[in-house]
Amino acid sequence: MSKNNENEQDTNDEMSFDVPDINNINIKVGRYYLNGDTNSYYFEITKGNHIQLHCDDLYGLFEKWNPENEAAINEDVAFWSVPREYKVVVTEMGKVILAVQWQYDDNSNLTGLMSGPKWVDENTLGGWGDEGDFKYVENAEISAYYIYHWYGEEPYEITDKDTIHKITAWIENAKSVCKDYPYIDGLEYGGADAYGISLEKVESGEAHENLCIIDVSQYSWDTSGGMHSESKLCNFSIKDDTGEFQDYNLPKEMIDEIMPLITRPNVE
Repeated sequence: MSKNNENEQDTNDEMSFDVPDINNINIKVGRYYLNGDTNSYYFEITKGNHIQLHCDDLYGLFEKWNPENEAAINEDVAFWSVPREYKVVVTEMGKVILAVQWQYDDNSNLTGLMSGPKWVDENTLGGWGDEGDFKYVENAEISAYYIYHWYGEEPYEITDKDTIHKITAWIENAKSVCKDYPYIDGLEYGGADAYGISLEKVESGEAHENLCIIDVSQYSWDTSGGMHSESKLCNFSIKDDTGEFQDYNLPKEMIDEIMPLITRPNVE
């Protein structure tokens, strides 16, 4: 994992560095987006000193840094696809490393072997990759989802934290697997009973931006293999890297999982 290796030594005893006190280092829980762009990939720091890299295409990201090195690419993808515990290591040069692999030397000093990004300040992570720093995005935590269903109807506002967490997790999972379930060209797209999931609240009938759309119109499933018995083969749409919506046909059990979360209570 060549992009993450850290092996810093003070090679000049006459040089002095401003070494921060580890007790004054404030590593905030939350998301740190590349160059502050919430449409880009990001590091997420969670409670318990864990860090994870989130990217729609981890393979493509690491392929840029390890071209034609399939083993290294796959190793990096597997490593960063899950949360990693980190320890804070302050080097003799004053750099603060979030070490995700570490060891203790003969003097019981902590040494970082493999690092995530460096801590620059309480709002910035850096020193990882070559595309810029990662900026903490205030209020990145979602406070509400708005579900748009029928035209002219006020959106269904969801503020329950547990429900928000479940919807967010579902969307992240759908994004990671949707390319395995492509929409089949030429078959009918319904759209008559679609639910748009948005972070924006607007007046009924006004334009709004959806994160994704779940379409349950014209559902008909056979019992043999879980396939559609009619022509409706698109039930999920989400934006790609260019900002264009792409259509997919997720498994029925995934649609069944999200629908109770985004449907108004007591509404048939």
